[in-house]
Amino acid sequence: MRVNLSFDFGRSLGSMVVLSLFSLLLASCSSRLEEKKMLDATIGLSELQLVQLRGVPTHRYEVDQHIFLSYVQNNVDYTSYPTFGPWGPGPWGYYGGGPWGGGYSSSFSSTSCQTTFELVQDKVVTWMQRGDGC
Repeated sequence: MRVNLSFDFGRSLGSMVVLSLFSLLLASCSSRLEEKKMLDATIGLSELQLVQLRGVPTHRYEVDQHIFLSYVQNNVDYTSYPTFGPWGPGPWGYYGGGPWGGGYSSSFSSTSCQTTFELVQDKVVTWMQRGDGC
């Protein structure tokens, strides 16, 4: 009787990466659905109730007896990571610094989301969102 005890690390690692990405996608969809439910729950609220719930709006517009309350959320993400030198381990490579490499690099990214509520006769009738952070 022969038993194969080999382990294909590459195939197992690939499966774990796919499973992790799928889990992140599901979590993202779940949080977006929860946010949509919370926004839908504002339909029918008065302006006072909406401000009590969401806080003071960033902007308020009034056009033809329609009131638009706008909330803007900006997010800035800063990431710092080590850079690697071209010469390998030692005083002039990887984390070593020196004249040929090493050190740290950084990146910034920003996103914005604007949520606007439309009120007619002091009641929220609809909401909309725009921006890359929504």
